Amino acid sequence: MKTRICVVGAGCNGLSCAVALAQSVKSSLSGRGDTPGAASPDIEIWVIAERYPPHTTSDVAAGIWDPYETSGIPAELAERWSRRTLHWMEEVYRDSSEAASMGLFPCHALLDMDLPVGEHDLPRDSYARRMRNFTGRVTRPAPGPGEPARYSLTFQTMVLDQSYYLPWLLRRCDQLGVRRRQLRVETLESLGAEFDAVINCSGLGARALADDTNVHPIRGQVYRVIAPWVKHAHFSSRADSLAYMIPQVDCLVVGGTTQVDDWRSGTCPADSERIWRLCCELVPSLSRAHVLKEQVGLRPKRSGGVRLSSEHVPLASDGQGPHGHRTSLFVVHNYGHGGIGVTLHYGCALDVVDRMLEWLGSQHACVEWRLPAKPLLESSENSNVTAAEVNASSSSRRTTSRL
Repeated sequence: MKTRICVVGAGCNGLSCAVALAQSVKSSLSGRGDTPGAASPDIEIWVIAERYPPHTTSDVAAGIWDPYETSGIPAELAERWSRRTLHWMEEVYRDSSEAASMGLFPCHALLDMDLPVGEHDLPRDSYARRMRNFTGRVTRPAPGPGEPARYSLTFQTMVLDQSYYLPWLLRRCDQLGVRRRQLRVETLESLGAEFDAVINCSGLGARALADDTNVHPIRGQVYRVIAPWVKHAHFSSRADSLAYMIPQVDCLVVGGTTQVDDWRSGTCPADSERIWRLCCELVPSLSRAHVLKEQVGLRPKRSGGVRLSSEHVPLASDGQGPHGHRTSLFVVHNYGHGGIGVTLHYGCALDVVDRMLEWLGSQHACVEWRLPAKPLLESSENSNVTAAEVNASSSSRRTTSRL
């Protein structure tokens, strides 16, 4: 009997869920052995999305691990999802040659910001506790009682360049037999005629797809430039300004904006001027950088935090599914990550797949469904991209971008 599962969305969260689920299904079935009188389940996994890389919101993201905005997320979940993602990034970089083809590398970050804490105290909130090698010093004392002091902070983090990572995830989908379709999904119920279960990673689209008015955009505008002398990430977060620079494999992301409920998808000249001016003030040598392009991405924020939950969506009484008449569709929701989708994505994928495997257990009790030790990496070594291929790809991207 065939069981069909659909992942809606082809950004960082959707594709990582698809790969982790496919790898988990493969590992569970291959480790099952021969059970007398019981045929192995036939599990088919699809990704359905209106847009695929390089045309997703994830393609605009700089991909830095930084849990800077976790409002609405329970503290224990924010800690677990972000920490699992960081540990996975560090492990892959340390132990696997796949880091090259994934665009994964460590990064030292410099952060200049105003904080309402004592002149001789470092921030000790949950954000600071999550960061590696977090240090800081006061660069300007508080001007008066109740006013913020200015701090220079440093920490060690990881960058997962989405221009490499998203194609890598697509290749992993292909290797694992995940099928794809380009389609705008209007309702979850419409998938019930073809699929038994759905993972909803539709991002901003969840506002309509899940009828969730808590989902709204936070508009981000950035430059991508060639500035190979900028080796570290730089952030300036003050009451009157926001500026940042984040290295990528082939370029530097320069931003940005955090415009709430702003649905504009085109670049704004006023934003362009302000971003460039502030970033050149932060690192004056940026004025000599070669501009490749400007981009806009609408971060899918959700009031109340990330929605990672499961439900049975009722279907019409005459609904016919893959196995005949069904009254509901099993759905796992995973959306509303805002600007920290990369920071949370691996931890969230583990929880999503855990829920889906529990559901598979209720459908196919003859299999011990389980997450493998390395849900995104297992059995990927045969597809390694060589260093020469990575360098050739980098050269090609630079040449194309300069035209």
